[in-house]
Amino acid sequence: MATVLIVDDEPHVLRGLSGALRRAPFEILTASSGAEALETLARHPVDVVITDERMPEMSGSELCAEMTTQGHEAVRIILTGQASLEAAVRALNEGCVYRFLHKPCRPAELERTALEAIQLRSMSAATVQMLDAVYDTYRRSMPVGVAAHIKPESGAFSGARAPAFVNAIAAGAKASAPAAESHSPPPPNLDLSPLSDREHELVILLDSGFRLPQIAERMSITLHTARNHLKSVFRKLNVHSQTELIAQLKG
Repeated sequence: MATVLIVDDEPHVLRGLSGALRRAPFEILTASSGAEALETLARHPVDVVITDERMPEMSGSELCAEMTTQGHEAVRIILTGQASLEAAVRALNEGCVYRFLHKPCRPAELERTALEAIQLRSMSAATVQMLDAVYDTYRRSMPVGVAAHIKPESGAFSGARAPAFVNAIAAGAKASAPAAESHSPPPPNLDLSPLSDREHELVILLDSGFRLPQIAERMSITLHTARNHLKSVFRKLNVHSQTELIAQLKG
């Protein structure tokens, strides 16, 4: 059975939204804040998140952006009464939001949208499995030094995002260029297994010669988020600068 998480800071709204979906064929979880929603997502598999936009401490769009950063794959729906263009663009670009619904939302519309989101989640999961199989086949044919940059136990399309696979192909082409065709690059001196998929993608791009603003654009994230990812990479790999990171990656 699919699971839907509803997030709103007002208890009566949570009860109303839950009641509107009570006849739908899925399990309903609730959270009263963005922080509580992230805790719930860490404990339970969730297919769809329906969140209010205007909440104290963490807005709905900020919650969706954090979900993207943390690698949660649930489809996101935002309920809003007065969404600004800036907030909408941020939610779409950083939070991968599926749909905006205006408050108050009719129960039938909410249920229909939730069911469509669940169907999308199911189709996305099937597509991810298929593309991961293609990716795994390609990875086995990659030069050793390039393949070592990719986390083996998690496919490049985890989170329904393809850039890591595309960049892996680019890295493979670079490693196979005429200047280096007689020698495969050595494996990196770093154990990259502690990194998340997004952090791996950032490291691959850094090693391929991209600068941080270019990486942020290619990953469809803000420069601030890219810097936070890089800080996390430094912390997990115990390095202190991009120069040190690249030097150790190249052996």
